[in-house]
Amino acid sequence: MVNTVRASAPEEPEIEKDICRKLESLTLDDVIVHCGAIPAGVVFDSLRTLTMTANDIGVLSTQDQLDLTLRCPNLKKLYWTGYRAVNERVHPPFNTDGVLKGCWPHLRQVNISLYIRDKDVASILKGIGDERKNLVDLELYGCFLGDQVSKAFHRHFSTLVELNLAECRSINSCTIRDVLCYCPRLEILLARSVLARDIVAAGPWVCLQLRQLMINLFGESELDLQHEIFGRLATLTLLQRLIMFIPVDETYEENCTLKLQLENGLGQLSSLQQLTQLDFDGSPISGFYVPELGKEEACGS
Repeated sequence: MVNTVRASAPEEPEIEKDICRKLESLTLDDVIVHCGAIPAGVVFDSLRTLTMTANDIGVLSTQDQLDLTLRCPNLKKLYWTGYRAVNERVHPPFNTDGVLKGCWPHLRQVNISLYIRDKDVASILKGIGDERKNLVDLELYGCFLGDQVSKAFHRHFSTLVELNLAECRSINSCTIRDVLCYCPRLEILLARSVLARDIVAAGPWVCLQLRQLMINLFGESELDLQHEIFGRLATLTLLQRLIMFIPVDETYEENCTLKLQLENGLGQLSSLQQLTQLDFDGSPISGFYVPELGKEEACGS
């Protein structure tokens, strides 16, 4: 294991040392990565865990970080954090054309925190896994998720166990709907604001192994929609934590009319016998003061 914190990149001759080729874990914290210094054809096929962070604008080299990752075909875990500037244009565009399908066949755990485009995220997702094994744990922060990512997700649906998209940008509600309908092994799902009507419009939810669910719902306030939402939630009988968050601000009344009322669905939630935490955070709930809602009452016992 090598942990390099706030250091300069190694000198070129150091890159080729045998010890580097035998590394299984490498952490680069605020390090400028210059992959151009690595001779063509050199790969780090022993590397299993790669962590790259950038807390200072002076160490940004997103393209080189990606290129280094491509030199690690046997990665199992990738943690990749870029400088989180207010203006995403601080990150120069980078080229993902070199990411071929299945170029990381063993990668199972991915945590990426970067302002990168939909098509680049999709390219990275296509490069992960193979026909038999794909992603198990995925966390994305700051990424732009659109139609291309939605399509790329599908190859990982059968293997995903943990999925955190709570801080992504421009996520499509239909993507979350597909996750709920096609991820049978999913145990943890953290998602940002989605339209309630979209996630109940398709077939039944198959993610019956869910233990933790955080989802932000927007949409109409019709009673039938509320019953449909609570009915879907009631099928997730292994849930231990359920958090539904609707932020209340000056635009709430204009942009969000969904007003979930616990008295319309508390009976339906009685099937959640494993539930230990129930949060309706920021939602206008009539008839209940949510912070005082106890476990026994939430479980209908």
